[in-house]
Amino acid sequence: MITLNIDIEPVPQGRPRFGGRFCYTPHKSKAFKKDLQYRLKQAYKGPPLEGPLVVSLDFSLTKPKSVKRVIPSVKPDLDNLVKAVLDAANLILWLDDAQIVGFYASKHYGKPGIFIEVKTV
Repeated sequence: MITLNIDIEPVPQGRPRFGGRFCYTPHKSKAFKKDLQYRLKQAYKGPPLEGPLVVSLDFSLTKPKSVKRVIPSVKPDLDNLVKAVLDAANLILWLDDAQIVGFYASKHYGKPGIFIEVKTV
């Protein structure tokens, strides 16, 4: 089992952008993934896990001043936060995110960070 607490402001995976004949990832998403990959490599020194996995992700977000809600039922979308982390962890925590057979994800307001737990099945 791998348990990591990464101190980083979560950024959702942006939609692909099209410029002429080219498709590209938004800069903010690309920069976040690169930073997260660096932090994952610093926090986890083992080989990528093989076989079926179950992943738990807990996102702690900075509460915007304009939001009055206690629970973050506003953007960023949870599925886009998950996608960014799963893609960034490929070849670091696991070989490919296709290995994930189950996952749990949540988001709340607090000190920015991502709590990651990975279990082999």
